Amino acid sequence: QPTPASEAEPTPAPEEPSQAVASIGQVVFEEGGVKVTYTGMHEDSIGGEVFTFSIENSSGQVRGIASTFCLVNGILEADGFEENVFAGETYDVEITLRGRDSRMRDAGIQTLETLEFHLVVSDEEATVLQNEAITIPIQYSLKF
Repeated sequence: QPTPASEAEPTPAPEEPSQAVASIGQVVFEEGGVKVTYTGMHEDSIGGEVFTFSIENSSGQVRGIASTFCLVNGILEADGFEENVFAGETYDVEITLRGRDSRMRDAGIQTLETLEFHLVVSDEEATVLQNEAITIPIQYSLKF
């Protein structure tokens, strides 16, 4: 005998797809002998957020590696990096959140949710080899 609708178990709402928060040591890009690893986040000496990465170049050639169009929560809000990484070398680089106290507060943002940037890899003649969009899910409450 069917159960009346008023007595039926409620159907759970479908779960929203969620991205796992990036973990320290997570490789965010690996192609053509270039590997970029997320190494963490910390506050700088004036209270701004700094995202840190390690870039390893095993391509056998010098590679120019830059982050462009750095967005936090979809807002152009961060300063990127640009390095010439020699073959066989590993460099530590940073993306620094700038102007957060005013711009982020004015936008009503209290939690950092995503860091997005384009990773541009070029050869010695500045020919672009890769231009890859990178999105890193983060969860960090801002302290104003």
